[in-house]
Amino acid sequence: MLKNIYLLLALSGLALWAEPATDSARFISLNQYFATSTYSFHSRTYFMGTANRGLLKDDFTLAQGGDLGIQTPWLHGLRFNLSGYFIYNLASSELASPDSISGGFNRYEAGQYDVANRGTTRGLERVEQLNVEYQRRGFHAQLGRFQRETPFFNAQDGRMRPTLEEGLWLRQSLGGWTLRGASVWSISPRSTVDWYPVAQSVGIYSRGVRADGSPGAYILSDAGKALYVAGVQGPLAKNLTLEAWTMAFPNVMHSHTAQFEYRLGGAKFRLMGLAQGRLGNGGNAQEDLTYIPEDHQAYAVSSNASLPLPRKRYAALSYTRITGHGQYLMPREWGRDPFYTFMSRERNEGLGDVHAAALMLGSIRKRGSHEINVGVYDLPEPGNYRLNKYGMPSYWQVNVAGRMRPQKAFDGLTLRYLVMYKGALGPHNLSLAQQYNKIGVWHLSLSADYAFQTKK
Repeated sequence: MLKNIYLLLALSGLALWAEPATDSARFISLNQYFATSTYSFHSRTYFMGTANRGLLKDDFTLAQGGDLGIQTPWLHGLRFNLSGYFIYNLASSELASPDSISGGFNRYEAGQYDVANRGTTRGLERVEQLNVEYQRRGFHAQLGRFQRETPFFNAQDGRMRPTLEEGLWLRQSLGGWTLRGASVWSISPRSTVDWYPVAQSVGIYSRGVRADGSPGAYILSDAGKALYVAGVQGPLAKNLTLEAWTMAFPNVMHSHTAQFEYRLGGAKFRLMGLAQGRLGNGGNAQEDLTYIPEDHQAYAVSSNASLPLPRKRYAALSYTRITGHGQYLMPREWGRDPFYTFMSRERNEGLGDVHAAALMLGSIRKRGSHEINVGVYDLPEPGNYRLNKYGMPSYWQVNVAGRMRPQKAFDGLTLRYLVMYKGALGPHNLSLAQQYNKIGVWHLSLSADYAFQTKK
């Protein structure tokens, strides 16, 4: 808490000598200041249902949530943001009970509420945006609770509410380049309502197994109090850009990505590399309580080609290779995979020796977009614990998804849909636990978002 106060005072001190931002104004009273603030409201109604093969448990839920927020105008380079959200379960199956046959727990619908307290589905509230921003001459800083996108933590906004971070975010523009840096000391993962110190946020979701097949267990007592991120983005040559990121979680792990993007007409070609390893003792002097195993190394490369088609259509082909050196690891509580072959409702985190390919066909219209994704994922056998943390069999997946924005009387409303099917890739002798919510599963998501804000 003291750290936050000191940083807030430092930013406030900068405002004493800062030149007013171009969109700043002079205010003669508090009433005038808040009268010119931007007020926002966001409602989300979300139905989700999953049907498993045979007698395995099916589930559904209908959730309702709402958000209220305020953003003050810029004044001497400073602006404040505050918002909060609530969630209610309108109707659902029994989400807290395991499947009576496989013993597995619900994977998707429970994530609409609080997976840290399964069965609690009403009266869920969370303070989300609570921060102060400062900007001057190409420099921007944000202190407090916010949501940012990096390859290591991101919104992963496929449930009622996204993942959020608390810390200090910095951005500096230098010519055509943008430099970013952050220190994050607290995280509120998607599908939770509490805020956790970074070390305690790891392992709220499923922990999988260790390399010897024993259940995963993390107690990161030796981990740093914050994680640190730095990124750079800018042009390397005509039509060629670079975006590189590095992350250090002291005494636990480090991870690095570099993405190259080349544009040729309406076509886009991207190539990304990833490398990661362990720092210190991996978070705990007792090896079976670490998050990163000893001598951990992981490497991946992901590529993507996106081509425009007639009548506002497009096609994209992606390929990802995670080598057999070790599992690609990144706490699922922090965000989704950064690979181009990522498809909603499944991940390749916790896996090594992976070949993945995905084809996307889509169309973009003025009031909506629609796409179909087909992916094939060749994984190590579920019993290969060293390279398969969650016992996921090789699979193929189809997603049909889209969004629509009705006009006129329904302006401000966004409708989204997702239909997914996952099937086994090749012959498998799978237990029911290895099939439940993983193979032979249909999933449907329908959501309606209404957003409104006063004019800035």
